[in-house]
Amino acid sequence: MTNIIRYSNSYNTITHMVCDGTSSVWIAYAVNNVGVCHLQKVSALDLNQVYFDVSVTANEIINMVICGTYICLLFDNSTPTYIGRLYKLTSPSTIKYSLIRQADVDEEPVDLSYSSLDTQVNILLPGESSATNAKIYRYSAISGSYQNTMAVRVGDIGIVDARSITHDSSDNQWIVTHTDPVKLIRMYFESGAIWKFAFTNIE
Repeated sequence: MTNIIRYSNSYNTITHMVCDGTSSVWIAYAVNNVGVCHLQKVSALDLNQVYFDVSVTANEIINMVICGTYICLLFDNSTPTYIGRLYKLTSPSTIKYSLIRQADVDEEPVDLSYSSLDTQVNILLPGESSATNAKIYRYSAISGSYQNTMAVRVGDIGIVDARSITHDSSDNQWIVTHTDPVKLIRMYFESGAIWKFAFTNIE
């Protein structure tokens, strides 16, 4: 027999959820009428058991990812000054670091991922114009400080219309485009601390 349990949300609209691997779930809520999004850490076994409830000053939480001992939130471009924020998993109310939006960010970010090899957060901009490559803005997953920007290119081929990025257990980063044909791009780490790109067309 299947038991169905109904849980009541603390706020109106859930936008994202992620498990941190410790029987806890992080829930992001849509912005309220005073310009605040809420981030909750709850028990995966009982969603009504709330460990933390953090007020996040942002207009929209686009996505979030676990980065070692932190969770990183990605904000939309209408959120002033910051493109995201890191919160300590064990004490998000007191330990947090803001990711400052760079002056040349001219598109809405679409996704983010984590690289454990060099403890970086990868924030993906899509490259929606034919004259603009997709870009990855890289931030420290420990301090939130900006590190560098990488254009997503394979040789002379610029990648455009990127839509998502994720990582696997070997720390390869995988990017998918919204093109015809769809491109699956592998971002991989080589000796000498160099990231490279390769892609496959999916038809």
